[in-house]
Amino acid sequence: MISIFYLLLFWLMFDLPYILFRFIQLFFPLKTRDLKGQPRVTILVPAFNEERVIHKTLISCLKQTYPRLEIVVIDDGSEDNTSEVISTFQKRHSQEMKRRGIIFKHIKQKNAGKASAMNNGLANSRGEFVISIDADSYPHPSAVENIMRYFTNDKIGAVAGHIIGVPRDRMLSYLQYVEYEFGFLFMKISQSSTSDVLITPGPFSVYRRKALVRFEDDTITEDFDTSIRIIERGYKIVEAPDAICYTQLPANVRDLVKQRVRWYQGGLQVFARHFDQKKRYTAHFEMFLLFFYGFYGTMIRAVSLILIPLMFYWETGSALLTLATFMAYSSIIMAIQFLPVYRINREHKMFLVIPFFILFNYSILLYACLIGQIRLFKSKVGWAKIKRYDHKETGARKMAARSGTSSIPYLEDFMFYWLKVAAAFVTLYFVFSFFDVYNVMLVIIASLFIAFTFRPLYLISFLTSYLMFFYMAVAVDAVLRFDFLQLFVFLFYMMWNTFIMILCIKAIYSLNISDVPAEEIAPS
Repeated sequence: MISIFYLLLFWLMFDLPYILFRFIQLFFPLKTRDLKGQPRVTILVPAFNEERVIHKTLISCLKQTYPRLEIVVIDDGSEDNTSEVISTFQKRHSQEMKRRGIIFKHIKQKNAGKASAMNNGLANSRGEFVISIDADSYPHPSAVENIMRYFTNDKIGAVAGHIIGVPRDRMLSYLQYVEYEFGFLFMKISQSSTSDVLITPGPFSVYRRKALVRFEDDTITEDFDTSIRIIERGYKIVEAPDAICYTQLPANVRDLVKQRVRWYQGGLQVFARHFDQKKRYTAHFEMFLLFFYGFYGTMIRAVSLILIPLMFYWETGSALLTLATFMAYSSIIMAIQFLPVYRINREHKMFLVIPFFILFNYSILLYACLIGQIRLFKSKVGWAKIKRYDHKETGARKMAARSGTSSIPYLEDFMFYWLKVAAAFVTLYFVFSFFDVYNVMLVIIASLFIAFTFRPLYLISFLTSYLMFFYMAVAVDAVLRFDFLQLFVFLFYMMWNTFIMILCIKAIYSLNISDVPAEEIAPS
């Protein structure tokens, strides 16, 4: 039967290998150097209905200390006064730009999406290095100068900037800020040890032009798609923690969920396109970790950290003990991962909001991740633009925070999915109550029943998820009996199960997406 010891051992087997791997990576310092000759750098700013924020973004580009700049603003068919704001900025600062040798271009096009706008700007620019900046993001004056120092050799194809979310005046926005800090100061710095940063953030990243070729436009997360394509061309990507860019955060839960559903759905699209493409072994491993712990693994984590404690409650009848165990374990794990972040930003308040951050992770982000998976399997594409606001106008921010909160986005998808999960709850109860190999038959039978009763496309998703739970349960039992051969076998099965899930996602989704000709991804 389930006990706290089994519960903690199960969680530790899931979390500790990953955390130890990341901490080992942090022992390898990042390298920098001053570029000779200061090559021309192009800043691309795509804009669609950005009249509230585009002026501040352009001012922050103009204030850069790097001497040789080309600023290219692409108006992607805006329906507001974005074009007029850009033209006014160009006239007002033309003398200063001329004096400093800054080239400024304003390009107008019909609405075709962000990636199309970026590619249009790329074709009409000449910088040896290309920086992408979102129209609601504001690089620090030294950001370009700092980020260029990370091109230490010709094989560095791109560098990811350090994105800081602003403002931090509400709990929701501060939790997003902590999430950004964790992602950039822990995740991406650790990935930099092998030069395998997988995602170059759209708000601020720099690319070597010959490594870039073009911005990918076949998925809804062009930044992730583009960075993986660069790695496939044989180039490396690192993080620049001192190249700071500030970006607007969603002001309310509805906009946050829409943004994250887009991220997760687009991320799975990228896995479908690129998982089996040729790249460095270390990059393959990083993609596996990101998929296991960030996408597919979210369902496993939901069960291991939410549903299993409920089963434990059924066994013991102590709701307080279950909740305390869940929060204590999660708080300790989060605090350990926050330590490297604190070493850089010295933000004490992060540790105080850990309980809220846990709820943030396992409610809003988990919900968005699940919906992203559902919309991928349903072949739903597209994403809604979040509302912009002027940081100086508190009234505008309050209005944006209040707007759209009357209904839950994608509620129909959410209920449709969890009805299926509830149907398998009894199976999970048997798997974790009795560590018996034969219970896998119950898992398979329940999975087939759910898949053919509702939608056949969910067969693979549910079957592999339940098998994953079963593998972890048997692994716990193997540790307790010191049967390390069985432990190795089942952990191998667990990883193989994850690979199968990735290949199935690719088979389902890749039928609807185009690809770049093979000659374009050959290393330069």
